Amino acid sequence: MQKSMWLMVVVLFSMFISGCGGGTSTSIIASTPTALTPSDVSGKVLYSTPINSIKGYVAFQTSSGGSAAWDSQANRKPTPIADVHGTWAISNGQLVLSVAGTPSYQFTCIQKESNYWLVSDGHNTITRMYSDQAAAENYLDSITAANGTNVKLAGAIQGTPLTMPFSNVSTVAGVTGTSGVNIFSDYSTAKSPPSLFGRPIGITTMDGTTFFVLDNANNNIVKLTPGTNGIMTATTLKTSGGVIIPFNYPSDITTDGTNLYVTDTYNYVIKKISPDNHGAWISATLSGTGASGSFDGTGNTLSATGVVVTTGTARFAAPIGITTDGTNLYVTDNYAIRKVDIATGNTTTLAGSPGAAGSIDATGTAARFNVPLRITTDGTNLYVTDNSNYTIRKVSIATGQVTTIAGSPGNLGTNITPSVPTGDKALFNGPNGITTDGTNLYVTDWGPVIYGGPARGQVVFSIVLNPTGQYSGPVTRIAGTQDTIAPVNGPNQPTPLSPNQALFNCPIGITTDGTGLYVADSLNYTIRRIK
Repeated sequence: MQKSMWLMVVVLFSMFISGCGGGTSTSIIASTPTALTPSDVSGKVLYSTPINSIKGYVAFQTSSGGSAAWDSQANRKPTPIADVHGTWAISNGQLVLSVAGTPSYQFTCIQKESNYWLVSDGHNTITRMYSDQAAAENYLDSITAANGTNVKLAGAIQGTPLTMPFSNVSTVAGVTGTSGVNIFSDYSTAKSPPSLFGRPIGITTMDGTTFFVLDNANNNIVKLTPGTNGIMTATTLKTSGGVIIPFNYPSDITTDGTNLYVTDTYNYVIKKISPDNHGAWISATLSGTGASGSFDGTGNTLSATGVVVTTGTARFAAPIGITTDGTNLYVTDNYAIRKVDIATGNTTTLAGSPGAAGSIDATGTAARFNVPLRITTDGTNLYVTDNSNYTIRKVSIATGQVTTIAGSPGNLGTNITPSVPTGDKALFNGPNGITTDGTNLYVTDWGPVIYGGPARGQVVFSIVLNPTGQYSGPVTRIAGTQDTIAPVNGPNQPTPLSPNQALFNCPIGITTDGTGLYVADSLNYTIRRIK
């Protein structure tokens, strides 16, 4: 009986489109490109440092005569700079490094900062390019520090608290109020038509620059990268055969920095999506048989090409939220939190009891949730939006202990003031998406509008994590107009708006690049940036 109730909840969740509306406008906001000049690079040593990568840098020496030498091994301190010899030239504002006349790197400047250029290196990698070795090493030290500063975790960049209050909300991809299916390979405002989404509901990032959007209505994944002209370019993930990777109403997406993981809800499985190193992707069913159920058990044995060799015994009733600490996946499914070993696909229940709804703070299967939707982690704890309890729950990864850290179980509502001092004073209308920078949680809240109810929520909250005591610190509305949904056919939102002016329409997925937040504004059919 309870499993049927859970499936009904999932059906309502994926069909919420009937209760919401949107506006119309084409808008993509991104950095302005800056052309590189010969004086920028001639006679200098340049250090190319991949964003948030522990691999170190590649160093280039460019002479005034047009010759170049560099270390191609991406060593931490490359000396001497003489592994590769070639030539350099500036062409259409790009720095082109060539060997025997064949370009090896084509650096396109996306944005000029005070002491580095943010560039695309021609190999689908965004890097910081310094002309000062100490600055390059300081950056590398900052992202690999022992205290975990700016680490990639749970599909977000964590370690440094975001600077608040935020100053604006802008649209970085999609067409406000217009849904659709992309019919070409790549999309941006520089091409025709612009990128379209059917219903973006999940978003994750591998490096703080490249984002992956889960499009529930189009049953696909769209990759967003800064284009060579400085705007977001959208590419639909495909297999080596050029086939779009299919799903059946998927709900959420996360990454361990190399692979993507998706809750393929109506196929009742967890999918692993891996790059094949040739620009295409391999899709594999890591856990789940394809039949609905709530059984702990073994994962699937996979071939190198993602084919299921042996089907395991684990089953999912209808998986929704997903996150990872790099070793395991954590999935919300059938009123419970399931744990999936990435290496084997073996699945166990960490907290809650499959099929049993409630609101009980306890350990392991003695705890109860009521429609847990989405989930994130700081590596020590899981944080869950317990949607129909109108609360935020914390789950210890080590013990399975569950506590309520924000919201009042069973009580929905709107906070009288934009900020309340502690989590037990907070009210939510329907918490859904969740991410963290390691210090704060960020939660999307869109309320009963999904069931045809009044326009409630439609905002984003920050929640200060409290390392001691049960409840969180302050809960603050940081973006959106409280209890106001973006109406059908307007208003247009083509330019950055102040956070309290922005109108959302069922915001769901959320992640952070370490400086701002990115939100899947599902029924505005856009990706919004809060910065």
